[in-house]
Amino acid sequence: IGRGGVIAELKGFRSYSKEVLGDRFRRSGELFVKSLEIRAYALRALREVIEGALRDLDLEGFPSKGFRHLVIYPQHARVPELVLSSLGNPKEVKVHNLISTLGDLGAAMAPLCLISSLEDSGPKEAHLVVSFGHGAGCDVVEFETTELISEVARERPTLSDYLNSKEYIDLVTYLKWRDHLKTEVS
Repeated sequence: IGRGGVIAELKGFRSYSKEVLGDRFRRSGELFVKSLEIRAYALRALREVIEGALRDLDLEGFPSKGFRHLVIYPQHARVPELVLSSLGNPKEVKVHNLISTLGDLGAAMAPLCLISSLEDSGPKEAHLVVSFGHGAGCDVVEFETTELISEVARERPTLSDYLNSKEYIDLVTYLKWRDHLKTEVS
């Protein structure tokens, strides 16, 4: 990751696709995404797609291979549990999951979780990134940090620094900023 002064190297990549009914959709002309809310089906489809993506990846001896970080985009709270069970439930693996902190950010979730994972690692640590698209498939990417990860971590604010510096605002202020609430000048 990076041009010069690389902090993480790509070690492997796998994409897997299986046709499943997408449980989230947006009708033509509508602004908001809808969900079928068929949780049992969605979890089964999710498990099949993720297990399919992991099946042929060279993950023999997952913890002994050096993987200590699992980065995952979890649509459901049980997703990390499903992935870890597919890998034999290694206890040494730290799961990086920001959904409880940031909510569902869609396509931005996996890269942000990877940032969190990289900020929490040292040199020569392996990271497994698992992303899932609703009805579209799954990507699994392996990264390994380089010696430069320690230097970069000291040079700039971390994702945690930004998240901890947030300022809460009330609903009225938010509505004013978004021009959903008109106010009179006094």
